[in-house]
Amino acid sequence: MSFELIIRLLSAIAAFVTILGAFVSATATSSTASAWARGIRARLPLRSVRKEPVAPDGVTLRLLEAHQVLRRQESLAKAHRFGGGLLTFGQFVVGGLLASSFMQQEIAKQMIGILGLLVLASSIIRQHYQPEIAAVAARERAVKLKAIIREVEDQMYYAEQNLPEARSPNELRRTLTEALNDVDAAEARALAAHATFVGKPKPPI
Repeated sequence: MSFELIIRLLSAIAAFVTILGAFVSATATSSTASAWARGIRARLPLRSVRKEPVAPDGVTLRLLEAHQVLRRQESLAKAHRFGGGLLTFGQFVVGGLLASSFMQQEIAKQMIGILGLLVLASSIIRQHYQPEIAAVAARERAVKLKAIIREVEDQMYYAEQNLPEARSPNELRRTLTEALNDVDAAEARALAAHATFVGKPKPPI
């Protein structure tokens, strides 16, 4: 296998990695993807509700919703980290190889231009979507929501044991509702931060 063929193969891999990273970052940030995920969750069977600790239906259903949102935030964090890693490869690894004098001497000018465009595309996409920052934000939302879920589950246990420190079901449901509203507001702010691309504002949500 000739050196030129190896370079072409590596270029194809770099292009695939860059495109995949862009797709993952864009999909994880897209409001359309979020709507699809919510639609799929809405169609899932609610059998797990009956497996939750005994509690008023309103608290149990809200707790189930909180668990679903928690799983979504954890999935978003993983997707953003994955997309960011792919774009980092396209920007820095390929860019570093391209900057070496050996590669510039051995690769045809046309191939150098293609690789340069891939590095530029990775840099622009990474700068726009900022997957590393989005991953940290999703992880923080997941950590806060998980803490509230644990608190509510503790209160449900206290209610089962008839302990005096148990809070009322209405108060527990209100706590979960406020936590879910905070997550929705944080996601809306994150989408608004990415509402422009190439200087063209998107219509308001």
